[in-house]
Amino acid sequence: MNLITKFLYESTTNTDTNKSVKGIIKCGVKYLILRRGIGSKGEGMWDFSGGHIKEDETAEEALRRETFEETTVKIDNLKSLGIKELEFKDDPNVKHKIHFFTCETDSMEVYL
Repeated sequence: MNLITKFLYESTTNTDTNKSVKGIIKCGVKYLILRRGIGSKGEGMWDFSGGHIKEDETAEEALRRETFEETTVKIDNLKSLGIKELEFKDDPNVKHKIHFFTCETDSMEVYL
Protein backbone atom coordinates (compact mmCIF):
# COMPACT_ATOMS: atom_id res chain seq x y z
CA MET A 1 0.00 0.00 0.00
CA ASN A 2 1.52 3.34 -0.99
CA LEU A 3 1.60 6.39 1.26
CA ILE A 4 -1.32 8.18 -0.42
CA THR A 5 -3.55 5.09 -0.31
CA LYS A 6 -2.68 4.56 3.35
CA PHE A 7 -3.51 8.20 4.12
CA LEU A 8 -6.87 8.05 2.37
CA TYR A 9 -8.10 4.71 3.60
CA GLU A 10 -6.56 4.02 7.01
CA SER A 11 -9.04 3.50 9.82
CA THR A 12 -10.96 6.57 10.91
CA THR A 13 -11.48 5.15 14.42
CA ASN A 14 -8.21 6.73 15.61
CA THR A 15 -9.49 9.92 17.24
CA ASP A 16 -5.92 11.19 17.56
CA THR A 17 -5.57 11.90 13.83
CA ASN A 18 -7.01 14.90 12.02
CA LYS A 19 -6.94 14.59 8.19
CA SER A 20 -7.17 17.65 6.00
CA VAL A 21 -6.22 19.14 2.64
CA LYS A 22 -4.66 22.37 1.39
CA GLY A 23 -4.56 23.62 -2.18
CA ILE A 24 -2.15 26.01 -3.85
CA ILE A 25 -4.51 27.42 -6.46
CA LYS A 26 -3.11 29.01 -9.61
CA CYS A 27 -4.97 31.12 -12.17
CA GLY A 28 -2.62 32.18 -14.96
CA VAL A 29 0.31 33.81 -13.16
CA LYS A 30 -1.65 34.57 -9.96
CA TYR A 31 -2.21 32.48 -6.84
CA LEU A 32 -5.22 32.46 -4.51
CA ILE A 33 -4.34 32.97 -0.86
CA LEU A 34 -7.03 33.50 1.79
CA ARG A 35 -6.98 35.39 5.06
CA ARG A 36 -8.47 33.61 8.07
CA GLY A 37 -11.61 35.23 9.43
CA ILE A 38 -12.39 36.87 12.75
CA GLY A 39 -12.98 34.29 15.47
CA SER A 40 -11.34 31.45 13.55
CA LYS A 41 -8.25 29.57 14.65
CA GLY A 42 -5.28 31.54 13.34
CA GLU A 43 -7.40 34.66 12.94
CA GLY A 44 -5.91 37.16 10.47
CA MET A 45 -3.24 34.78 9.15
CA TRP A 46 -2.82 34.03 5.44
CA ASP A 47 -3.52 30.48 4.32
CA PHE A 48 -4.31 28.29 1.33
CA SER A 49 -7.81 27.00 0.68
CA GLY A 50 -8.68 23.69 2.28
CA GLY A 51 -10.22 21.91 5.22
CA HIS A 52 -11.14 18.58 6.75
CA ILE A 53 -11.57 15.36 4.78
CA LYS A 54 -14.93 13.72 5.46
CA GLU A 55 -15.02 9.97 6.08
CA ASP A 56 -16.70 9.22 2.74
CA GLU A 57 -14.53 11.35 0.43
CA THR A 58 -11.08 11.32 -1.09
CA ALA A 59 -8.55 14.09 -0.51
CA GLU A 60 -9.21 15.44 -4.00
CA GLU A 61 -12.98 15.53 -3.41
CA ALA A 62 -12.44 17.27 -0.07
CA LEU A 63 -10.28 19.97 -1.64
CA ARG A 64 -12.80 20.60 -4.42
CA ARG A 65 -15.66 20.81 -1.87
CA GLU A 66 -13.81 22.99 0.65
CA THR A 67 -12.50 25.39 -2.01
CA PHE A 68 -15.97 25.84 -3.49
CA GLU A 69 -17.56 26.29 -0.03
CA GLU A 70 -14.97 28.91 0.94
CA THR A 71 -14.67 30.83 -2.33
CA THR A 72 -17.15 29.53 -4.99
CA VAL A 73 -14.07 28.80 -7.15
CA LYS A 74 -14.03 25.50 -9.07
CA ILE A 75 -10.62 23.85 -9.36
CA ASP A 76 -9.09 21.23 -11.64
CA ASN A 77 -5.71 19.69 -12.57
CA LEU A 78 -5.05 18.63 -8.98
CA LYS A 79 -1.53 17.29 -8.41
CA SER A 80 -0.38 15.91 -5.09
CA LEU A 81 2.64 17.51 -3.44
CA GLY A 82 2.60 14.95 -0.64
CA ILE A 83 1.45 14.60 2.93
CA LYS A 84 2.88 16.40 5.94
CA GLU A 85 2.26 15.16 9.47
CA LEU A 86 2.25 17.90 12.10
CA GLU A 87 1.64 18.37 15.79
CA PHE A 88 0.53 21.75 17.11
CA LYS A 89 1.62 23.15 20.49
CA ASP A 90 -1.96 23.90 21.56
CA ASP A 91 -3.05 20.29 20.91
CA PRO A 92 -0.01 17.96 21.25
CA ASN A 93 -2.10 14.76 21.53
CA VAL A 94 -3.57 15.12 18.05
CA LYS A 95 -1.62 14.39 14.89
CA HIS A 96 -2.57 16.38 11.82
CA LYS A 97 -2.06 14.82 8.40
CA ILE A 98 -2.31 17.48 5.72
CA HIS A 99 -2.41 16.46 2.06
CA PHE A 100 -1.07 19.30 -0.12
CA PHE A 101 -2.01 19.84 -3.77
CA THR A 102 -1.34 22.26 -6.57
CA CYS A 103 -4.39 23.00 -8.70
CA GLU A 104 -5.73 25.45 -11.24
CA THR A 105 -8.81 27.54 -11.86
CA ASP A 106 -10.03 29.52 -14.85
CA SER A 107 -11.64 32.21 -12.70
CA MET A 108 -10.43 34.37 -9.85
CA GLU A 109 -13.93 35.71 -9.19
CA VAL A 110 -14.03 34.81 -5.51
CA TYR A 111 -17.13 35.21 -3.36
CA LEU A 112 -16.54 34.84 0.36
